[in-house]
Amino acid sequence: MRPDGSDRAPMPGWPVGGIPGSWSSDGTRLAIQLDRSDLNPEIYTIAADGTDLTRLTRDLAPDNLPAFSPDGSRVAFTRGSPSTSDLYLVGSEGAGVTRLTVLDGYENSPTWSADGSRIAFVWGHDEVNGFGETGALWAIDPDGSNRAMLLDAATPKDEKVALV
Repeated sequence: MRPDGSDRAPMPGWPVGGIPGSWSSDGTRLAIQLDRSDLNPEIYTIAADGTDLTRLTRDLAPDNLPAFSPDGSRVAFTRGSPSTSDLYLVGSEGAGVTRLTVLDGYENSPTWSADGSRIAFVWGHDEVNGFGETGALWAIDPDGSNRAMLLDAATPKDEKVALV
């Protein structure tokens, strides 16, 4: 599909069970989570034309919610169940899986800053039944340092919050 929403068409070769995550900034690859047959989602990338499915992760814990870095060199993702997940990074070719967080509760919904210097994510501790539920908005550097809260769910809606 074009940015204006025109020319929508199904992607040929889309893998059964693939859940889209994010496009590379050059639009040539899509990071997806895919559960092939073992009921354990892993992170893959796929070319825009539906070819070249490349597996990036291999772990017994479920890998979900992939997000390409702005330069396309890395993919942030979550590993674990919805109530106990942590943030990880992997190279866009599948090398160098790195754990970014070791926090109580869950971390999910990673999103890169436009310049690639920070990763925003949701961190929560309450009972959770699926990704993207309650929690506070945090940010962290891609090396796992400088974790900071950006917005707490308890912040009044009319209060202004400075992004770090």
